[in-house]
Amino acid sequence: MDDSKQKHLQRLAASRMHELIDVRSPWNRSLWQLGTIQSIREVLECAQATWSGAISKPAALEYVSSRCCSAVRSDVGVGSQAVRDLLAGKIEQLAAKKSSPQHVKAILSAEIEELISRANRDYLRRWHDHVSTVGLSDEDVERTARLILTHLLDDGFDRTHIHGFLTAQIKGSSGKILEDIIQMGHDMCREPEREYSFAIPVRHGNKVRNIPSLESKLIDLEIIREETLFLKMILLVI
Repeated sequence: MDDSKQKHLQRLAASRMHELIDVRSPWNRSLWQLGTIQSIREVLECAQATWSGAISKPAALEYVSSRCCSAVRSDVGVGSQAVRDLLAGKIEQLAAKKSSPQHVKAILSAEIEELISRANRDYLRRWHDHVSTVGLSDEDVERTARLILTHLLDDGFDRTHIHGFLTAQIKGSSGKILEDIIQMGHDMCREPEREYSFAIPVRHGNKVRNIPSLESKLIDLEIIREETLFLKMILLVI
């Protein structure tokens, strides 16, 4: 593995991540996809909707399952090849379980949820290990950038925050930048959620305005209509 070549490819991947997340990028150079973990969750939701009858045709579930299985089998962040094949196989079973008993569907869904949880826990750590040991090829750059970036977004990080984070890393690193970004991203994803309290100062409150309600307007229209009808009757008598 050529060290200088890997540094170059890692910088390309980091730069591509920065471009994908930049709101100024043209739409055809932006990010238009879900991460692998979120895609599996979407398939589970589609399966539940199909089983309940909310989605009438099974073709939708078959389509999203097929696309998701391809992504799972080729994503090193999900786990070893054996784990990826196991998870993809269970996803493929979802479309065939429409007429199965409810407890069979529940067991299959629970198994997939457990595999998702395990995959999500160390997703970026696995990517870090892959990039640092196996390395990147020219063909890997685009897909690697997209998968790592979508995972951070799906985990709840704001686009602006990620853009600033990548900007700082690209400017400050001269080594294998992608490994550093993935490691720090893993650490951020593993941090526990925190609650924040904040106050919003208000200089002037909303002023109460004497605006007639819709009900009062309708009553006024009805009175006008009755008075008009009464005048017409008088004119007819005269």
